[in-house]
Amino acid sequence: MLRTACAGLVAAALLAGCSSSSGGADDAGADGAPSDAAVEASSDAPPAMCVDAGARFGATCNMLSLAGASITPTDLGAIAPRGGAIVDGEYLLTAFAVAGGATDVIYRQRLSICSGTLNVVKELKSGGATLVTTATSTFTLTGTQITLTPSCGSYWDGTSGYDATPTSFVIYGQGDHALTFTRE
Repeated sequence: MLRTACAGLVAAALLAGCSSSSGGADDAGADGAPSDAAVEASSDAPPAMCVDAGARFGATCNMLSLAGASITPTDLGAIAPRGGAIVDGEYLLTAFAVAGGATDVIYRQRLSICSGTLNVVKELKSGGATLVTTATSTFTLTGTQITLTPSCGSYWDGTSGYDATPTSFVIYGQGDHALTFTRE
């Protein structure tokens, strides 16, 4: 079962945003976070991707594991964001397009989206070096624009165009690149 974790206030926001009820003091674990038993025993328990594992993971923003194939960027065509409803779930990066075409950077990313919160684990490979990071952001949607506000780590800060269907999510960055994610 996939469990995501966020530190501090993000933990409270995740649970409040993903569950229709809040636990009482009896539901708290030793570190003040809801115990796994309390969340799993609830009849209205949030989806596994939304369950907080508490601040016990330190600086790690979430516990998502990398999955999917590494993606080499391709050439970016015309951008025409359409917006749409973003469906809660887990997504894998399936395409990455950059203005001007391929670069020497290879990407792999996995997202967990739940009630206005986006958790990500990302891997970037370039010149023999590999960097794996995690981040958590909250987001709001306005028309064809998504505004991401980082709450742990750094993923995407600011407003960008986006597309969403029941099975995919595309985010456009500053008119020069697009990341396409497919729902698992």
